[in-house]
Amino acid sequence: MKKFFTLAVMALAISNTSAQTAKWVNNVRLSGFGIAQYQFTDQDNAKANSFNLRLGRVSLDGKFFDDWAWKAQIQFNGNTSVLGSSPRVVDLFTEWQKYTFFRVKVGQFKNPFTFENPIHPITLGFMGNSQVISKLAGFSDRAGAHSSNGRDIGVQIQGDFLKNASGRNLLHYQVGVFNGQGINVKDVDEQKNIIGGVWVMPVAGMRIGWFGWTGSYARKGTWSMKTV
Repeated sequence: MKKFFTLAVMALAISNTSAQTAKWVNNVRLSGFGIAQYQFTDQDNAKANSFNLRLGRVSLDGKFFDDWAWKAQIQFNGNTSVLGSSPRVVDLFTEWQKYTFFRVKVGQFKNPFTFENPIHPITLGFMGNSQVISKLAGFSDRAGAHSSNGRDIGVQIQGDFLKNASGRNLLHYQVGVFNGQGINVKDVDEQKNIIGGVWVMPVAGMRIGWFGWTGSYARKGTWSMKTV
């Protein structure tokens, strides 16, 4: 008989900087969270138990010149080796937000693919993303890309429009051009990824969407094509 228990604990700490800043800088916020884990296995000849500090993140974000938002976020991994190199930059971008129907984001940020990928881990809840999202959105990629927390380097446009009588937008779109190599590395094959999606929101709280992704990834190593 095998028993396996995993416990993830998430902590959030947010502090708003109230110190005086230049007029062209505002809404500066420092935040962060951590994930701890306890794992217990009661399998014959393989009993084990362990506490893990899975990861911690520190984030700094704000706005400048009213129309520009920015964010920088660093991740520190614990003693779980499969989580990749540490520390590493996960977010570093700026976005022009003057118009709700046309916003431009440049830097390193989350791929505009799937509904689940952009959701914050604190909002998402216990144990993180599903296996499907992890494989398809850039966490543990099926194509062999290094773990990138669902992010890449590139430029993206997005927006919301077509308001109803109550002023709620009914349509959202997002599309971007990315290196296709994941976070913290330059493009290798010079073939960019194009990722995007569009969804309608007929009633509050409902989204019906379509997403697409085309591109390539320059893998290291050798592979042979075999017919099964």
